Amino acid sequence: MAAIKLGRAKRGATVLGTGFLPLDLVYRDDDPTRLRAYAGGTCGNVLTILAFLGWDAYPIARHNDGHLAQIIKDDLALWGAHLDFVDLEPRALPPVVVQRVFSKPRGAKTHSFAWTCPGCGAPLPSFKPVLAKSIQAISHRLPKANVFFFDRASRAALDLAEKCALSGGIVVFEPSMVGEPRLFLQALQLSHIFKYSQDRLSDIREVRGTALPLMEIETLGSAGLRYRLRGKSWQEVDAFPIKNSIDTSGAGDWCTAGILHALAQEGVDALSRIGEQDAFSAVKIGQAMGAWACQFEGARGGMYGANWIDWKKEILAIAANESTLNQTRHDATRICPEVLLEICCPESVGPLTSSIEQPKISGAHVCATLLQGGGIGKAVS
Repeated sequence: MAAIKLGRAKRGATVLGTGFLPLDLVYRDDDPTRLRAYAGGTCGNVLTILAFLGWDAYPIARHNDGHLAQIIKDDLALWGAHLDFVDLEPRALPPVVVQRVFSKPRGAKTHSFAWTCPGCGAPLPSFKPVLAKSIQAISHRLPKANVFFFDRASRAALDLAEKCALSGGIVVFEPSMVGEPRLFLQALQLSHIFKYSQDRLSDIREVRGTALPLMEIETLGSAGLRYRLRGKSWQEVDAFPIKNSIDTSGAGDWCTAGILHALAQEGVDALSRIGEQDAFSAVKIGQAMGAWACQFEGARGGMYGANWIDWKKEILAIAANESTLNQTRHDATRICPEVLLEICCPESVGPLTSSIEQPKISGAHVCATLLQGGGIGKAVS
């Protein structure tokens, strides 16, 4: 096999993306008062990782200018993502996801997600797609994209996908659910790269119709993944062993970013000509990046302690060994914002959830305790 290469993106490599871009709040069971905040979601993670790799990344969302949204924007900007289109009208609170990292009975780490405040149980803001009329209003300002990425099928996302495809860009669709079947099928028909999880889209064959992307990738959890080019036979690739797995939540997003970085910088014409060796090398880089990310808390937690040169060496070593290394790097930042008080209402809270056993403390007090840190935190490298 030819040597796998990894470098920064070529000048002008541009990715647009819309979909799930929440505020990820990550905490550990053994230390719930120390909480980390990141721009997250599949779309948010993939675009931020590509920005870290040197791409011009433009997330498209309708976040407001409140504290929750500002943390997302600060984190995106930290890695060089462009914020020109993150506050389209009508603006709204960004979605918020709380990720709990905890140990299984035998010590292995795992995670769960919640859409309610872990302190008071108040519902957190949910996903709101960009509107098609908002896309029409900014259409003339959008840069020409090598890649358009989306993880939720909506009318606006389909309009953006069609615009990208017509200009020679690569449309990448990575859904976590089918949603509206009609929109899902249209999204799949427009896509050049289609990536999905066997666990989440086991019924994909029932809704895909005759759509045949240039590259299809199905992730298989701990068994690895399989892919195929232009509808040909499937190629299976085992997962890399991870010697010190802390949090697997972002592995798929890193894998996606690695594959796109390797294959999608020159548009759809170049993608249509790739061979099996090109695809295999790209998948190996993606898997190495995903395995590396599993050694840190949070989907992108490892980024905050990484510098490019050392990170590149580690990824190439993991790809060559098909296993993570013995050493890991600890995160260099911890963000502890007191943010959920913006949306948790003390007078309307109910009983506390079991995640915090302080039954005599009011919901607002518990939120302040859980998210202590003195105001709004901002990411620093």
